[in-house]
Amino acid sequence: MKTRFLSWLTLLALAAPALAATDLNLTLTSQQASLTQTLRLGPGSLATLTFPDTVTDVTVTRDGLVDRKMVGNRVLLAGLTGHGSTPLLITTESGTYTWRVTLSNDTAGSIVSVTVRDPEATAQTSTPTPVPSPNTPAAPHPDAPVATADAPTLAFSTIKDGTTLVLHYRVQAGARPVTLDERQLSVQGPGGSVLVKPTLGLLVVPSGQTRYGTVTLSAADAGQTPVITWPYRVGLTQASAQQTVQVP
Repeated sequence: MKTRFLSWLTLLALAAPALAATDLNLTLTSQQASLTQTLRLGPGSLATLTFPDTVTDVTVTRDGLVDRKMVGNRVLLAGLTGHGSTPLLITTESGTYTWRVTLSNDTAGSIVSVTVRDPEATAQTSTPTPVPSPNTPAAPHPDAPVATADAPTLAFSTIKDGTTLVLHYRVQAGARPVTLDERQLSVQGPGGSVLVKPTLGLLVVPSGQTRYGTVTLSAADAGQTPVITWPYRVGLTQASAQQTVQVP
């Protein structure tokens, strides 16, 4: 399929018009995209579908109508024929979209671009940041609004091993998956930023599940009450959690 898709793209670049009357550039909200949408393609058409998070699967019930390819959070569809119709099921990290593709010679060579946006990604908030207290669960910072049901729960604890401080974390995802990166976890001690040694890079915690892990740092630099800050992402919404921990 990959070879045929690349060959099709080469033919399109040589033969397709610069702008067809049936070209489409459309932006949908997540709510609109959850309803059945119809994509009208034809032989030589190219559709680019962009979603708020990573696409994990693309399924059609009839082969031979479109070629399909996943690239991160995008789906590329290439029309192969001038007639027929098939349901299109797109699965992402946070949900599914059931659409329909119809093929017609009237839309041959068209270019279709559909972008699905998460409304939460552009919302703003002015809620003041709460002051963390020692050994209480980490609270999200208002870098961006995260719905209460979607917000993860992050908690930290420490164990001192000689000159090394082992920081244990617990991440419980809410109603939607949460994405974090240990390399972005920061610690503030009495003398400023403390060098953190991560053991993992990017990690995704599926909705409703819990993930545990550890990082290490200098016990002397961390002091007795280090402040832990860890950015995270839910969909396209960026936020962060912060907690002050008491070193035993």
